[in-house]
Amino acid sequence: MPSSALIDRFWAVMTVKYDHKWTSRYTDKRMENLSRDEWGKMLAGFSMDQIKVALDQVIDVHPSWPPTVGEFKKLLVGDTETDYCNPILGIEYKRPEKPLSREERLSIAQRFGAGLKHALKRQVTDDDREALK
Repeated sequence: MPSSALIDRFWAVMTVKYDHKWTSRYTDKRMENLSRDEWGKMLAGFSMDQIKVALDQVIDVHPSWPPTVGEFKKLLVGDTETDYCNPILGIEYKRPEKPLSREERLSIAQRFGAGLKHALKRQVTDDDREALK
């Protein structure tokens, strides 16, 4: 487990980057302590250099809201492109370069059926966009 000084520093950086959006997640001291422990467990497997790089990138990848533990872990391992991954089924969707239009989403839904509508928000590859043309 990382030192409490590292967790304190991490917490301070995230507070500076996200202000009240970070601090409002933790409604009381007990919840904050539990969260610090979970973040610490996740950070324990990574080097200081990896943590620094992820902290440098976090505001670019998550500009509006602070990431979850899982989202930050993706930054630590260098995976900022994958939007959805199911390793059991071997499915990985990449974010399209630009958001899909409503017409594109409807066309894909009609092509693949209503069961995949949940995957259409941003879990479609640019190859799928090309297939619509």
